[in-house]
Amino acid sequence: CKSYICSSLLGTYAIAHGSDLTKKLAGNGYGCNIEPWDGTNVGDVICMPSSTPSPTPVPASCEPLVYSRHTCPTGTAPVDLNTLSTCSAFICNNRLGPWDYAHGSDMTKMLAGEGYGCKLQEWNGTGLNGLICGPDCTALRNATGACPAGTAAVGPGTLESCSQYICSTLMGPTDVAHGSDPSKMLTGAIGGCRVVDTTLPPAGYTICA
Repeated sequence: CKSYICSSLLGTYAIAHGSDLTKKLAGNGYGCNIEPWDGTNVGDVICMPSSTPSPTPVPASCEPLVYSRHTCPTGTAPVDLNTLSTCSAFICNNRLGPWDYAHGSDMTKMLAGEGYGCKLQEWNGTGLNGLICGPDCTALRNATGACPAGTAAVGPGTLESCSQYICSTLMGPTDVAHGSDPSKMLTGAIGGCRVVDTTLPPAGYTICA
């Protein structure tokens, strides 16, 4: 790329270097040559995009998921196949051991840990697999104001993962709802049934579990 750098990026008598501080590129006035450099009289730095990709954001709906050897804890239920697939990388990195297997509510598929490539595989329902469990949306309740005694406002992950159930069962199409995070709000069907950022004071229903 040195010809391109000299003709398009460097001044005629400029010098530049990259990550190797023993070499410099001299501009066209010096013949556009790569020469030894002692690291003094620093010129321009030639940069390129990092080869390390930015980490993929984890969907909020994946964060409440838990791994259980036998039965799902109280207040949770086996996740559906779509959640198991969408959250597979998060589950492999944060919930499963490298040689573990786990399934959700679909007994024909299982997720294999990182040691097996973190892949969804066919499963015949036999053998010891763990369970991936998520919020039991049917156990959620709505409240106007504070949650009833013995319950608490849900976190943003549960609000996200149970959004469709909440919109269809616990709120009207023009309502809004929130959980424990005042910066997140769930819009009703008119608003697309989406969890959105908000700076408004908590309004509408409180979703409790």
